Amino acid sequence: MSNSTEDQQPLRFKVGDRVDCNMGIMSGWMTGTVIQIRYEDHVLSNDGKKYVKEIGPYQVRLDDQLQNFIYAQWDDDGCIRKSASLHKCAGCGNCGDGLRYCGACKMVKYCSGTCQKNHRKLHKAECKRRVNDIRCGLLFKRPPPPDECPICMLRIPIDPRDTTYAPCCGQQICGGCVFYSQIQNMSHSRSCPFCRAPDGRSDAEFIQRLEQRMEKNDARAYHIMGTHLSWMNGAGYVPQDTKRAFKLWQRGAELGSVDCLASIAMAYTPGLGVTVDGVEEDTERAKHYWERAAIAGHVMARTNLASFEMQAKHYRRAMQHSMIAAECGYEPALNAVKEGYRMGDVTKEEFANTLRAFKDSCDELKSEQRDFFVSHGKASAW
Repeated sequence: MSNSTEDQQPLRFKVGDRVDCNMGIMSGWMTGTVIQIRYEDHVLSNDGKKYVKEIGPYQVRLDDQLQNFIYAQWDDDGCIRKSASLHKCAGCGNCGDGLRYCGACKMVKYCSGTCQKNHRKLHKAECKRRVNDIRCGLLFKRPPPPDECPICMLRIPIDPRDTTYAPCCGQQICGGCVFYSQIQNMSHSRSCPFCRAPDGRSDAEFIQRLEQRMEKNDARAYHIMGTHLSWMNGAGYVPQDTKRAFKLWQRGAELGSVDCLASIAMAYTPGLGVTVDGVEEDTERAKHYWERAAIAGHVMARTNLASFEMQAKHYRRAMQHSMIAAECGYEPALNAVKEGYRMGDVTKEEFANTLRAFKDSCDELKSEQRDFFVSHGKASAW
C-alpha cells in the first residue's frame, strides 16, 4: 500500500475482472472479483497511535463462503494475477459467461432475474454500501476542468453574471472580452466578439437565434430559453411558461448542461422561491440534482450541498463540499471553510491547502480586461 496518489501507473485490471489473490503460505491463492481500483482505507499506523490513509491498487471480493473483502497491496503477479475461473451466480452458485451484473452496485452477477430476486435480502445492505461508496467517490473528487473563454482562453468566471452567451455562434464569452469589444466598436455597428455576426438587438431576432441553436442541440441555449420562460412576468418577449421551462432544462441536462441540472435542482429545493407548475418541492430530489451538478463541475452547487449537510449535522461532509468550491476560486465557500477551521471541522493542513488553491484559482481568472469590466460595467445578453 502507498499513502500517495501521485505518479499513478496504469493498472492491469478493471472493476469486474476475475483475479487470483495471494493470501500467504497458509491460505495460498484465492479467487475473487475486483470491485474497486485505487482503493483507499484508513489503517492503524505502525506505532498504533493513529489512523493513516493508505491507497492500494485493488479491492477484491473473494469467492469464499463469507465473501470477504481484501485489498491487493501491489499490482504484480506475485500478489494478484488474472484468474481462469468464470464468474459465479451470487444466487445459485452456477458458473458461466452469460451472467449479468447487479444494475446498482456492479459487484455481483446473476444468471437470472429469479436468482437476483431470491438473493436480494442477503445482498441489499452490501449493495447500498457499495452504491454509496461509488457516489461519494464521484462527489468528492476534483471536479472536471471548467470551460474557457474562446477569446482570451482564460477560465470562465464562476458568477454567471460575469459571462455572456452569444446565440449567433453558441459561445460563452467572459465579460472582459465582451466589454473590451464593445469599447473597440463604439464608433461602428456592434458585432459578436467571437464570430463577428451583426448584433441582433431585437427581441424577435434574439429568440430566433436561440431557437436555431436549440435545433442544433446546444445545451446552453436550452438553459437560457428555459430561464427566460421561468421569469415571473416572462422575459418581455416570451410569456411565462414554467412547465415548458422545466422540460427545456430536462432536455438541456440530457445534452450535458450543468446549468440545467442546477435549475432543476432549484425548482425542487424548498425555500428558493422558484415555482414551476406541476413540480413540488422535494428535498431528496433537489439534493440528487445538486449532486449531479456538482459532479459535473457546477461550483455554486457545492454551497447548496454544504447547506443540506449542515442541516443534517454532517459537518465534515459540508466542509468537504466547501473546500472543493473554495479551491475553484469561490469566495463564499472560502468563508465557510474559515468558519469550519475556527470550529475544528477543518484541519490546519486542509485550511492551508485550500487557501493556496483559492489564490491560484483567483490568479487564473484574472486579466486586465476582466478587472476593467468589473470596475466599469457588466456584460449584457448578446
